[in-house]
Amino acid sequence: MRRRTFLRHTLPGLALGSIVGVRDSTSTPAMTPREIVTHFIHGSNVTIEFPENTSAIRHTGVGTVVALLAGSECWLHAAVPTSSAMNGLNLMLTDVRVRFCTSSDETIVDRIDVYDGEILIQTQADLALIGGQDFAFRIDPPRPMLFGLGLSLHVMAGIGPGPHELTFYGAGGTFQEV
Repeated sequence: MRRRTFLRHTLPGLALGSIVGVRDSTSTPAMTPREIVTHFIHGSNVTIEFPENTSAIRHTGVGTVVALLAGSECWLHAAVPTSSAMNGLNLMLTDVRVRFCTSSDETIVDRIDVYDGEILIQTQADLALIGGQDFAFRIDPPRPMLFGLGLSLHVMAGIGPGPHELTFYGAGGTFQEV
């Protein structure tokens, strides 16, 4: 077979395999039972609910910077790519992690909601997270995932002169085979 014909037939399959994570059973061993898998998203992939409460939303190389108006609030929503099953076994969400930094003690993350699709599975409420945060918490009890992991952060801005900015760096979850 000529090289050009060979490449035309093999490269699309190789590219698709690398995108969707197809494994070649001869090159990579299958996951062992109870293996842990972590899925994360970069902070530039976040959606802002109530953008009218912001003075600026900037997607940067390190994440998304949200400048809130004094005395306002908004939600940041992150959709994390989620495998609900692997090797025929369900995956359980065991913990969640979010990374962000607030510009002052007047910008506070006070709540984080965890969703499986449209189902709220856990809330971390009454938080007062400020400054640089790498905040992780366990899902209790671990939850078998059916749809997709969604994380929502509620951000409140004080009434002082500010600044009232939050830089969202990323979020993710840890999954374990049942």
